[in-house]
Amino acid sequence: FLSFKGFHNVIKKNFKSGLYEMRNSLFKRGYLKEVQKYSPQIKLNDLKPYPAGIRAQAVLEDGTLVHDFLFAESKRSFMCAMLPLQLQHQQYQLENTLPKKHLKLIRI
Repeated sequence: FLSFKGFHNVIKKNFKSGLYEMRNSLFKRGYLKEVQKYSPQIKLNDLKPYPAGIRAQAVLEDGTLVHDFLFAESKRSFMCAMLPLQLQHQQYQLENTLPKKHLKLIRI
């Protein structure tokens, strides 16, 4: 992954916010300030350690993060390269994203 251009581009685009997130992950007081924007009653001793969440993220070569669906089309094919596991919850979004001719192909 280190040789993939998209990795370097996503780091460049998100470097400052990434540092900010890591700082808040390491120092409770910084994270507390963020939490108190939404719940002012939360205090430092309310924050308990918890393992960090890890999630896969598709990235294009230019560093753009792929959200929900990525479509590719040629003369002879149509491909949905990234499809959420719970498609039934995404049906509305998919129906409004795809051209009608493709909806017939995937039988929604």
